[in-house]
Amino acid sequence: MPFWIGYTDEDADLLNAEVRADALHAFTSGLKKSLRAVVFPAQPKDLPSALALAREAKASIERSMFASSYAKAVEERAQTCGNGKSRFQGRQGKDNREEQRQNRNPHFVRPPKGNTSAQNINDNQARTSDYGGRRVFQVQAANRTQ
Repeated sequence: MPFWIGYTDEDADLLNAEVRADALHAFTSGLKKSLRAVVFPAQPKDLPSALALAREAKASIERSMFASSYAKAVEERAQTCGNGKSRFQGRQGKDNREEQRQNRNPHFVRPPKGNTSAQNINDNQARTSDYGGRRVFQVQAANRTQ
């Protein structure tokens, strides 16, 4: 006759509760220290809730580690950029320059760089057009041969 047949339902429930408690204790004591610091104070009542807490804590720790390493990498990259400026500061400067270009007088046209002699550029025919935010100077020669 097997030994478990002599137990009552109450005895079986008591043994199962002890086994569950032992499994929960073994699970929590086997966790890494950082996870145990989160799971143990919560005092989960059963193994599935302890497992869910441990998974959530692990995901949270991984997110915070990624965020801190990413912030550190961005900071190091900003320090190694020339003149102590980060890439993002340079972009802000470009945005400010675009705003300044938009606020300029549209009737004022800068002469193009390079050959600016009077015989090559007819000031009346110099005009500007806007392609993709860049100013392109279209200069027609004063003396066309045709």
